[in-house]
Formats: sequence, structure tokens, C-alpha cells
Amino acid sequence: MASDAIAYIHGSGWELPIGTELSAHKASLTRSAVDTIRATEGLLESLRPAHCLSRYHSVFMTDTDEIAVIQATGGYTDYLYRVEPEGAVERNHVGWWEIINRHFNTPASSQSASLEQLVGWARSYWAGIECPADLRQKRKPSSWEYRASGATVVEEVDPEPYRMRIIRRPPAAVRRFLEKARAEAEARNACLTP
Repeated sequence: MASDAIAYIHGSGWELPIGTELSAHKASLTRSAVDTIRATEGLLESLRPAHCLSRYHSVFMTDTDEIAVIQATGGYTDYLYRVEPEGAVERNHVGWWEIINRHFNTPASSQSASLEQLVGWARSYWAGIECPADLRQKRKPSSWEYRASGATVVEEVDPEPYRMRIIRRPPAAVRRFLEKARAEAEARNACLTP
């Protein structure tokens, strides 16, 4: 379990209204167009202890607003928000995910990791153990990820508010979510206005 003193940061590819309630998007992990991501997520899920929150049912957060660290670990950095997690928060080291994924990115004829190593790495991930520096990719920052079943957007915390952002057109499902979140935020604000 993580400390309550941590400022949890969630990176998003889209602008979110304050008060937006975030939930997991299983489809983004299970239907990824990248085979190695599906293989990595499948291995981790198959070895997940029963008491741990599934990555498929998690909102991902970090404890830093350093853009380079978030980008290096695969997170969105278009918009950064401080969020309040719902329920228990689990902490795992991203390094284990990265070395498992790197294994699946290597051609089968060149793969050097044994099944025992893959299982060990996955178990270390779920145990919340820090991935040793000699196993991680060189020059990549070390990072912890935090996961909860949901979270609420509290405030935007962009450390570089004047940087250029690429505004992408969100997929239809994301557009529907954003429209609903904006309508809910407007309704909350209307109730607060005297």
C-alpha cells in the first residue's frame, strides 16, 4: 500500500475537467495493436496474485510530474493532473514491465530470458520490488507506478504550462467520455453557484 502523503499524478492525452471520475480502460491493454504489449499484459495478468488489483481494472498514476520520467515509462504527458485515488492504491516498479516487454520485443531466435526468469520478473512486479538498475534499460529513469480502481481529477499540475502540446482528435469512445465528464462538471459547478 502507498502512503497517503503522496501526490498522485495522472497523465492524459486529453484535457479533463476538474472533478472527472476516472476508471480503468481494459480495452487499451487487451486490444493494443502492439503484440508485445498484449503479451506482456497477458503474462502479468496470468501471474497476478488474487489479492492484487488487475492492471486491466486500474487507473495508472505516478508520484512525479517530471515529463521526461513519465514519457520514458510510457505515460501520456499532454495534460498532467493531481488525482485523488479511490480505494486501495498499489505500487509497482515499471522496470519489471519494461524488461518483460523487451523480452517479447526480441526475435524468438535471440530471446535469452527463460520461462523461469519471466515468471520471476512478473512476481517481482506484483511484490512491489524495485527493479535493479542493471536489468533496466540504460539511461531510462527509474519509476514507480501506482494503481487504483478509480481516481478523481483534483487539479492540473503541468510543470511546463507554456510548452507546445499536440492536440489529438480523441477516438469516439474518449469523445463520449469527455462529453459526459464536461456535462457532469458543469452540473456540479451549477449546483455550487449561488
